[in-house]
Amino acid sequence: MKLDQSAQAAIAAGGIALLRASWLLKAARRGSLGPRESLPPEAFIPPASPPCPSRIVCVSHVTHPDPSIHLRSIANALSLLVSAKGGDDWAVFWDDFSLVEMHTGRRPSVAKRLQSAAVRSLFSHP
Repeated sequence: MKLDQSAQAAIAAGGIALLRASWLLKAARRGSLGPRESLPPEAFIPPASPPCPSRIVCVSHVTHPDPSIHLRSIANALSLLVSAKGGDDWAVFWDDFSLVEMHTGRRPSVAKRLQSAAVRSLFSHP
């Protein structure tokens, strides 16, 4: 199984940054996440080493005044997934933290379309 070209291109270009599930679980134990800009590099999977598509979890939610509620909920679900399926090498696409401004050298509208196609692909892959 492979990611489609739009997802591969957006990840390679840095327009989509996948979080490490193991890092999110540690952050949940600490109780906070902070804004995307404050997350350390080790929170993200390097674009040069994308994960197996069957190891990508996609998360999208409405904004909540207390982001720690979302973090706890997502960490609980990730813990169950890791326990059931094994391994801690899961990647997490979380819209609030994974979507970044793309610098592809293309016009902004083209980059946004590429990113939108990639998000559709991530949410629809088996």
